Amino acid sequence: MSVVRTADAGASGTGAATAIPEKRLSSEEVRQRAVGGAAVDVLRGLGSRILGFFGTLVLAHLVTPSELGTVALGATFVIFGTFLADGGVGATLIRRPDAVERAELRALLGLQLAVSTTIAFAIAAAMLPFGTVGRATALIVMAVPLMAVRAPAVILLERALEYRQFAIVEFAEVICYYGLAIGLVLDGWGVWGLASASVLRALVGTVVLLSLTPAARMAPSLSLARVSPFLAFGFRYQAVGVTNLLRDQGVNAVVAIVGGVSALGVWSLAYRILQIPLLLFSSLWRVSFPGMARLVEAEKDVGETIGRVVGVVAVVAGLIVVPLVAATPAWVPTLFGPQWTEVVPVIPPACLHLMIFAPISVAFVGYLWAEGEASAVLRASLVGTPLMLATVLLLMMAIGVPAVGFGWLAAGVGEATILIVSARKHTEFNIRAGLLPPTVVAFGAAAVGWVVTSAVGISLLGGLVGALFAVGVYLLILSLWHRSELLDTFHLSVRGLRHALARST
Repeated sequence: MSVVRTADAGASGTGAATAIPEKRLSSEEVRQRAVGGAAVDVLRGLGSRILGFFGTLVLAHLVTPSELGTVALGATFVIFGTFLADGGVGATLIRRPDAVERAELRALLGLQLAVSTTIAFAIAAAMLPFGTVGRATALIVMAVPLMAVRAPAVILLERALEYRQFAIVEFAEVICYYGLAIGLVLDGWGVWGLASASVLRALVGTVVLLSLTPAARMAPSLSLARVSPFLAFGFRYQAVGVTNLLRDQGVNAVVAIVGGVSALGVWSLAYRILQIPLLLFSSLWRVSFPGMARLVEAEKDVGETIGRVVGVVAVVAGLIVVPLVAATPAWVPTLFGPQWTEVVPVIPPACLHLMIFAPISVAFVGYLWAEGEASAVLRASLVGTPLMLATVLLLMMAIGVPAVGFGWLAAGVGEATILIVSARKHTEFNIRAGLLPPTVVAFGAAAVGWVVTSAVGISLLGGLVGALFAVGVYLLILSLWHRSELLDTFHLSVRGLRHALARST
């Protein structure tokens, strides 16, 4: 039975040394909340992208490309500043089995505010001499400290696997930003309207999140002694993100150097198309860490759960990548124009990588972080990065941009090996039975769908027919070869969606 844990360390009037009460979740509750949270996060991402598309459509008719570019530059600095300000301390508190103390959250908030404010003013000071672009960027980066105030709320919600609040915040931010930006631009503010809306967006999001998370409302404190025990894990956790960021930029550089700007443009569009499956996987990656942390706390040995996660994610991955690959030869030239046909051969190898590596990474990265093995995840990234860059460099001259997809595959093999070997030190599991059938069937169904699409014709109808035929083949063969896992995926997804909808009413 679930209990509320408080781990009271002292009942002072301020509650500075008191742990935040939280519910201890059973294994079944963790699974339900994790699946429901992933569903909420996918819907959040899809909904915000749709709203953002229409908002951008309006703004595109009101501002110049240079004004939009200025805001994009400022947004890049905001992401960079927010990333550096965290220090990974929050990740340490998410994985810890003991309840989080208010004093720890206050110390984290103090650290976040101190670092983020320093970074924001440093960027502003460096950019101010660069005319309007620099001054607008200086204004936009003031959003970094405003977002730092969210740290306690994010930690508490992630620990509880509560994601509905994040969806509410993001919708509030998107509506606020585009509403204010369009209104201020129409009023003649130009780029300053966009910059002001960016700062107000961060402010509104923070206010809404804190209003939804009363326990996270607290004054910051500066206590290095409180946060220093978490920094070792935190820095390794954050180093994974830095490594992946450098890898992405390195791939762009290799593509541009070897293939030229045109090749980089092809890869850029292909990467945008790949955001369709990455939207799902990014939500699963986000939920897997706190979900695995709570499962490790509840079950201790989660080997069986790891195998199940790999199998379920593999089945779901096939449902996304199979129609995407099958429709690609028709939809890319039809929707984007015949000049983009070089994008078509890039998609299959990249999707094959996602089909194989996404289920493994969702299960094992979250699990290893939950076990405190941030070094293992970092080693995997450090192995995968040179493998990817070397593969892309070697193949680019022979096959062009599709080399990036094969580079992903090479990196995935190296990373998966490190992750699996590291996880076996803590638990036993079997992932072959869950991963192999969906991967083989997805590869065959996508190939059949590709042929059908080409036979029907290069049109929207041709792509639709090929995609539907491929999905039908995929589900038919899985129902014969992988029936129990297919039904498990369906039932788990339905329960998770119902749980998510029930919690939002």
